[in-house]
Amino acid sequence: MRSAFVILITFILLNPSIFSQELYIKDVTNLNLDTVYSTVDLNLSTGTIYDHYENGMIKLLVVYSKGLKNGEIKKWHSNGQLIYKGYFINGIENGVFEEFDIYGKKLSKVKYKDGVILWEKDFSEKYR
Repeated sequence: MRSAFVILITFILLNPSIFSQELYIKDVTNLNLDTVYSTVDLNLSTGTIYDHYENGMIKLLVVYSKGLKNGEIKKWHSNGQLIYKGYFINGIENGVFEEFDIYGKKLSKVKYKDGVILWEKDFSEKYR
């Protein structure tokens, strides 16, 4: 039993990214760059990073793993409407990204595979 415990602790220490944590924009650096670091311990950030408007509404949600976008990304207008959403794998766009206006109408939809655009659709002409 003790050897299983030692193996588990060793695994956790060698793989800290298996545990996600909630981070806030003030807890990280280089958010607009490719690689994000923690301001607390200067390690590559792993977890969900949040930012909020002054009115308390959520502004940004980005999932990181070892400093790279790795999962969902969403950004909202100050009125609570979604601006865009998408998904990253190891810092590269994968899947469908959608963009919306301040009223929630879809403006565009783009499908990525390994950072390459497979197709895109512009809905903004419908609203002019």
